[in-house]
Amino acid sequence: MIRLYEREDWQARFAVSKNKKPLLLERGFRVRMQPTFTPPKLPKLPKKDNHDSFAQAAKQRMAEAKAGKAKPDDEQPTITDIRTMKRRAEQQRHSAKTQAKMEGEDVPR
Repeated sequence: MIRLYEREDWQARFAVSKNKKPLLLERGFRVRMQPTFTPPKLPKLPKKDNHDSFAQAAKQRMAEAKAGKAKPDDEQPTITDIRTMKRRAEQQRHSAKTQAKMEGEDVPR
């Protein structure tokens, strides 16, 4: 194997470029280009009558929620804290154990 700098053709290239100034490339520059094409705005389509009963009911419920009035016969969902849920479960387990002891049953742990 012959090394690159030992080859005759490369020695000739090195000899020619020996007295030339090296080419320095610029590093870290930024190119800021503005978009040349802006997409056209699409025209809005006219609204069609929606005969979907589910969509109409959803729109009505949203309007009621925005207005702050809800139907009194509807049950509102509640959000329960995890600590409260754990406490209730522990109370239920405790009451089940005490009831089983009163009846004389063996309660599995």
